[in-house]
Amino acid sequence: MSDSDDASTQEPKAKFALLVEYLKHPLAIVVLTFLLSGIATTVFTKWLDYLSTTRELSATLRANATGSIKDITDILYERRTRGVLLASSIQRMANMQEFTERKEAYDNIFVKYNSNMQSDIFRLNEFSSSQYPFLGIRNDAVSLLLPSQLFSFINKCLIQAADSYLSSDQETRQQAPLLLTKCDNGSKIPATIEGLNAKVQDCIHEFTATLYGMISFSGTKSELRNLLEAGKRGLVVNCNPNMKT
Repeated sequence: MSDSDDASTQEPKAKFALLVEYLKHPLAIVVLTFLLSGIATTVFTKWLDYLSTTRELSATLRANATGSIKDITDILYERRTRGVLLASSIQRMANMQEFTERKEAYDNIFVKYNSNMQSDIFRLNEFSSSQYPFLGIRNDAVSLLLPSQLFSFINKCLIQAADSYLSSDQETRQQAPLLLTKCDNGSKIPATIEGLNAKVQDCIHEFTATLYGMISFSGTKSELRNLLEAGKRGLVVNCNPNMKT
């Protein structure tokens, strides 16, 4: 072995021995402890910041979703109530002023139902996809569960009766209340407007209860799935215009 090879071998050993001697010094231990604790503190702080940000985002999404459910609930129940009041005016052949006021109020909530609710549905979708990604909820899931079919049958029946009420032909006008006892409900057997309104009320209750249950849930994944499955079964029963509850 040459002198140069021997020197290159001894140099790392000397540096290692020097490092060992340095680490044995009390001051070195203090410095090393300080450095490690600083790194650990930084990592821990960033982790806490991440948790705090995540919790704040989750709380914001939950608050937005809760507000959206309230908006949807208010619109659903108002549409049903306005429809009941309009039907009452037609059934009693009330004076034109009462009919006109109630028809206008019904038209306003009809527009609200078909326009304003979409932003609320977007917020619910945002919450469900963020908080429960394992469920694989479709973006149109909330829209598909709305009692739109029931409301469509009710609207068709009310409009036919309202047009009859406004007819200049007295015989046609007198048929208006009768039309509310022969509402189309997608089957061969007509339904009454009272029956459809009772059905839509049960449907709204089941729909909004399921949404509130999802937002406020704090159990396991399997328990959440069971809750939503039970809600879907309830919606099938309560939102089908031809299924008896």
